[in-house]
Amino acid sequence: MKSQIELELEFSHQELLDLYAKINRETRYQTSISRRQRLQQDSMVKLDAIASLIDWEMDQLLLEAQFTVDEFYETVEQQCPDPRTRPFIGTYCLMHKAQRKVMIVWYRPRPFKHPRTGKSLVYGKTINKGANYSYKMSSFKRFPAWVQSTVKYLEERNARKRKRIELLQKMRTILRLYRKQIEQEYY
Repeated sequence: MKSQIELELEFSHQELLDLYAKINRETRYQTSISRRQRLQQDSMVKLDAIASLIDWEMDQLLLEAQFTVDEFYETVEQQCPDPRTRPFIGTYCLMHKAQRKVMIVWYRPRPFKHPRTGKSLVYGKTINKGANYSYKMSSFKRFPAWVQSTVKYLEERNARKRKRIELLQKMRTILRLYRKQIEQEYY
């Protein structure tokens, strides 16, 4: 027969085993939560890195587009040194900060006299691009031949830039959807 001390030790031993199993279960649960959190944080860090690369590439495209705009205005200044004989056409590029979207646009400046003040103002009317990545050359048929050849050369380059911009915007959209999916999965 077992003594009272042996029974208490067995009981204590069983309690210790139960307590150990309970702690082990809780630790496993906490470990799985911390692993999940680490996985999510790793994923978010990588997604942020990809997003910053996309933003960097958009900034590069904006700079390239600005070089194209500058090249056009340099050609205009070389062909027509007198500002009064320059053709009424212009181009600009801009980036919408909120959407991180780069636009490369051609426009026709329209001189306008204010009816009350008599001051000359210039309003620009953008030329419609259409669904394609480049402008139609028929939109520029009223301009001199050197303007048409310059626009054609620059539009070949701009079309490739617009295609890259569109692909980067799609990548950003897919990245945003993927980020939402990860947040739903881990929360």
